[in-house]
Amino acid sequence: MQIALLKNKSLTQIKVTSFQLYLSVKKWTPFLLIFLINPCGFSQSLEKIKLRFSQMLNFHGNLGEFVKIDTQRILILGKRKPVPDTLIKIDHKDWQLFASQCRKFPEDSLIKFLKSGNFPQINSINRGQKALSKINSEKPLYGKRIVLDPGHIAGNLSMAKTEGKYLLFTKSHNKSMRSDSAWIAEGILTYQTAAILKKMLEEKGAEVLLTREAGESAFGIQYSRWLQEKKQIVLDSLLSCGVLTKARYQKLNTSDNDIFFRSFFKELDLKKRIEKINNWSPDLTLIIHFNVDEKNAPWLGPTTKNFVMAFIPGCLTPENIETKSGSIRFLELLLSDDIEKSGEIAGYLVDELSKNLQIPKANQNDADYLIENCMATSRAGVFARNLALCRQVKGVLAYGECLYQDNDKEFEKLSSTASENVKAAGENKRLRWVATSYLSSVLTFYDKNK
Repeated sequence: MQIALLKNKSLTQIKVTSFQLYLSVKKWTPFLLIFLINPCGFSQSLEKIKLRFSQMLNFHGNLGEFVKIDTQRILILGKRKPVPDTLIKIDHKDWQLFASQCRKFPEDSLIKFLKSGNFPQINSINRGQKALSKINSEKPLYGKRIVLDPGHIAGNLSMAKTEGKYLLFTKSHNKSMRSDSAWIAEGILTYQTAAILKKMLEEKGAEVLLTREAGESAFGIQYSRWLQEKKQIVLDSLLSCGVLTKARYQKLNTSDNDIFFRSFFKELDLKKRIEKINNWSPDLTLIIHFNVDEKNAPWLGPTTKNFVMAFIPGCLTPENIETKSGSIRFLELLLSDDIEKSGEIAGYLVDELSKNLQIPKANQNDADYLIENCMATSRAGVFARNLALCRQVKGVLAYGECLYQDNDKEFEKLSSTASENVKAAGENKRLRWVATSYLSSVLTFYDKNK
């Protein structure tokens, strides 16, 4: 509005004009506040959300029928026809607030906030800012809370066979072997790597949580002990509350231990890991796995293939958002920058693993599951994938697949870890390089995000 125009107006006209200006300012205040919170502005924020949806979350376009995003709101619809139910609705004015507060409240509270349209305003606690005065070159990770999740649970060959996560080598595979046979188990590799990395991170000032200890499940005990002490209690409880049918209950009760592990306990252990991680509210979660050549099954001998890769959240399907709990998690991924930050650290991790281990980064055509189940990102070797840990763990994460265990060169370097002696892992140069690569990626990530 130009002041010069007011000179020729009457007092009444000036009052009307002022009132109209007041209404105009009042009308646009929410959008001005959003602009101040998000300097990119409204249109770019909406564009970024739509891009995140299309490029990282909407796997094969399957969510398009159930997710509606426009300038006013986001709707998540159920499958009921002809008029689908609205499972979740979030108005534009709440997008930024939801993204900043979603990790501070449980899902049932977030659902209530969305239903009422009333989000509580709480002060954000920045652990990093509080710790700035104590950070120095020797403790660059002071104030950071980092979870390490070593995949699987085996601490010996017997448990590794139950998991189906082991490799046994003989002289027929390599005549230069010193012994007649050697074996490796992924559960041992991952834990020993995590033990080395935990010490490295703590030396840099980080507070570190392991989701399990050596040879144990996420429940803090070995699988054999869980069967003795917890199995019947858990099955009876799930039957009484209707989670298990009678037929399923009876089948599980009569299954042998190996089948029970693969058909029931494996998923239960995974849920416990997710619960422990989310309850601890880490700044970063690092998931440690070692890969195998998918074409080398059933395992007949070593492979010449060897790639490094990492996974981040994404590739959701309608089944993932058909409950309110799933819809809430989808909104957290859609409205926060967790996917971008996860892609960033996963990119650093793949770079470090490839450089330190001298292994090429995987391309999407290097494995069928990368083609069929993943979405490639802008970072080489990093893929969005709909794994339970990627989907349900809150915050920034990187799920590393460090190398191919069944590679003809790797198995000799790794077979010395086939022991329950965790201290011996520190002597394995291959695992130490893996741990060093994780550490370097963390240091680079936080240095770039000061």
